[in-house]
Amino acid sequence: MNRVLEFSTTVTTASLGTIRHLLSEEVVRVGVVLDESRAYALRVCSSEFIDNAIKHSTGQGPRKEAELSIEIGVDRERDRLRITVTDPNVVEPAMNSSIDDLDATSGRGLVVADGYADDIGWHQRLDLQGQPTGWSVWFELDLEPETFDQATVAEAEAQSKAVARPVSVA
Repeated sequence: MNRVLEFSTTVTTASLGTIRHLLSEEVVRVGVVLDESRAYALRVCSSEFIDNAIKHSTGQGPRKEAELSIEIGVDRERDRLRITVTDPNVVEPAMNSSIDDLDATSGRGLVVADGYADDIGWHQRLDLQGQPTGWSVWFELDLEPETFDQATVAEAEAQSKAVARPVSVA
């Protein structure tokens, strides 16, 4: 997986639309063209994963913002796009969701994201001493080889260094 863009920003639930739009723009900028269904899957899954990261890293207190790291990765050999959302919470996320409780008002987001994504996963982030620094959740979307436009990953990586910028979403 070649990381083509990574940025950290303070995100609130209210800024979710701005971040979702930025991700869509950046995916296109690095040369990945998504058809309508894949573009919709990108929006649905990124919304769910970012919203969950905000909720789980801020708890139930009045502060509803979180410092998140968001990465876009492209794997041309497997024809995959990966979006990774990392939050600083060191508690393992509950990556189980169920549609069994028809009266539940939450807890279905992972089921929805899993339905749109081609693969999902998570892993703990560790510092150089092996201490937990947060959790990353990711989803992947299959791409057709021709959707990569004319950009190469090397060009995209060179461009992303110049374009990666802090996002003002307050």
